[in-house]
Amino acid sequence: MNSPIELIRDLYGVNTGLLMSSLEDIKESDIFIRPQDKANSLHWVAGHMTTSRYIAANILGIDDGPPWGKMFDRGAEVKEKSVYPSIEEIKTAWQDISSKIMERFDVVTDEDLAGDPPFEIPGMECTKAAALAFLHFHESYHLGQLNYTRRLCDYDRLFG
Repeated sequence: MNSPIELIRDLYGVNTGLLMSSLEDIKESDIFIRPQDKANSLHWVAGHMTTSRYIAANILGIDDGPPWGKMFDRGAEVKEKSVYPSIEEIKTAWQDISSKIMERFDVVTDEDLAGDPPFEIPGMECTKAAALAFLHFHESYHLGQLNYTRRLCDYDRLFG
């Protein structure tokens, strides 16, 4: 039977591949399309998910942060396209931090993950393990947004 750490690691691995798949073959002209004024583009969601991966990395003891600072934080103001990193930069950062996370999962212990998380988790125990599980849920939520936006832009569905 898998330990909780192995299960979380496996789920992070699934999402790592799904984000990359969701951005495959997207035309540059579609990457910034927002289905409505209050909706996020594929580009912004990918940047936001990558920023959140850095939070997961920090929980695991990896001292690293997104190269673009708070640009993709929740509630961040939408800016001109020209100030954002390219989608290739986002994908590279995603792959880099995901690789570090997966390596860390190989050595992290249950005791490491029993500590206090950097934020409160709605409706869950307050441990680093719970924070990692919550962040996985957060990623999965945004993968659904990516899939929905892909479909609105006439691309094949990502999954399901």
